[in-house]
Amino acid sequence: MTEVKAIPSRQLPTSAFLSFKADLEVLLAAFSQQKLADWMKMDKGNLNKKVNGGVSITEKFLEHFNQVMEYPILRLHQGATTREIEDEMELRTKEGTAEVEKSRLRLFEGVVKDVHEEIIDIQGKILDVEEKAEREIGGIKVVLQEHDIAIRELKDAVFRLEGQREGE
Repeated sequence: MTEVKAIPSRQLPTSAFLSFKADLEVLLAAFSQQKLADWMKMDKGNLNKKVNGGVSITEKFLEHFNQVMEYPILRLHQGATTREIEDEMELRTKEGTAEVEKSRLRLFEGVVKDVHEEIIDIQGKILDVEEKAEREIGGIKVVLQEHDIAIRELKDAVFRLEGQREGE
């Protein structure tokens, strides 16, 4: 068993540190530092520094430790075997990973929804521009038709005048 030489930070209450130290000793009697580090998702060397007093135990670390290790400590006190606890922790990790993936999926769905709404908005604006362009093109066609009629009438008038001059 690894001797716990951990030291508390100045802000950490003594009772919280003593409880942590007792829990850590129970855990280290059953599991390796590597296993505990894996469960806490931290490097074994960093955990080792804390266990051996190289780095003090902070309130933030203690909160994380208690959150992660609450279940294995409870199961040890209930008499579960280390193998049972390891299997259960692996399952909890997988479930946690699944929850993270579900959260990511919900976030992604939200982004997709926002982008979809932007696309619909842009499509609406494009339709508005197309309708306006069609109206303006229609107006231009009317003006061109009017100019075409005016040019024909002007040509006809010029031909009539030329015809009258020739007839004189």
